[in-house]
Amino acid sequence: MDTSMAERTGTSAAGGHLAFYKRHGISPVRYATAGLGEHFERRDALYRALGLPPVAFKGARVLEVAPGSGQNSLYVACRRPAHYELVEPNPTGARDIEAAYAALDAPHTAPRLRPVRFEDYVADAPFDIVLCENWLGSLPAELELIRKLAGLVAPHGVLSSPRFRRRVFSRTSCASSWRFA
Repeated sequence: MDTSMAERTGTSAAGGHLAFYKRHGISPVRYATAGLGEHFERRDALYRALGLPPVAFKGARVLEVAPGSGQNSLYVACRRPAHYELVEPNPTGARDIEAAYAALDAPHTAPRLRPVRFEDYVADAPFDIVLCENWLGSLPAELELIRKLAGLVAPHGVLSSPRFRRRVFSRTSCASSWRFA
């Protein structure tokens, strides 16, 4: 019998964090951003520390999984990637993202918002940069989801997630070869 990735990983919508967020209409990732300038300075410092200076995003294909309210994604969008895709299954988070971009008064790349669970997400092409800050715990079943994330990275691309012990992984031209950056 063929089972879905959600069933194999134990992340079905019937339970877990996403079901709780949907049931209560909350987006768990929200920051106090009185001014975008200070927020962007913090994001810039984080990405530089991860080896991703602003120029890394310019003209790149970028995927962000579970951006929550979308506040952090504004920084990346303003770095002008060629294509920016956001995968956010939480309806409250998706609404927050739409509101954040409607209020953004700065040149940016408008992201493509994909309101699906990552397990169900299908990419059109690989990405130069894959970001996943606010999701992926440490359950053994989530290894399949981490493999899926890694599989979306283009050769010479980067996967970044603070959830991993090592924060940034880069992919060489060999599809199965990964090295720590």
